[in-house]
Amino acid sequence: MIEGGRAAGTIKVVGASRGGFIARMASARLDEPGIRWVIAGPCNAAQLTATEPPAMTGRVLAIKETTDTVAGPYTPREALHATTRSFEEVMLSTGRDHGFQFDADPAWIAPAVAF
Repeated sequence: MIEGGRAAGTIKVVGASRGGFIARMASARLDEPGIRWVIAGPCNAAQLTATEPPAMTGRVLAIKETTDTVAGPYTPREALHATTRSFEEVMLSTGRDHGFQFDADPAWIAPAVAF
C-alpha cells in the first residue's frame, strides 16, 4: 500500500515530453514495482547523455513517434532495471514530430488509457 491507502497497482502515471523524463525520475525514486508508468516522447536528451539514465520500476509503456526529432534516438529500454516488471512500446506514425502529444490525440491517448 502506498501512503494514503492506495494499492500501487491502481496507480498510473503518464508523462509526455519533459513530463516523460520527470516520470522516469519519479519511478526511480519511488522504487515501487506495482505502479504503471506511461512515457510519451520523453525528452531532455542533453541530460540523458550526460548522466546515467534513471532505472525505472513497475510496468512501463513507452509511446514514441517515428518522426519525433526532439526526443532523439533515446529508447526507454535503456532505463529498465531488475525491478521493471514489464515493458511495452507503441510506435506511432502521425507525421507530427514531437507535436504528436500536444493535444488529446487518440493515437497516443488510447494506448495510455488501455495500459
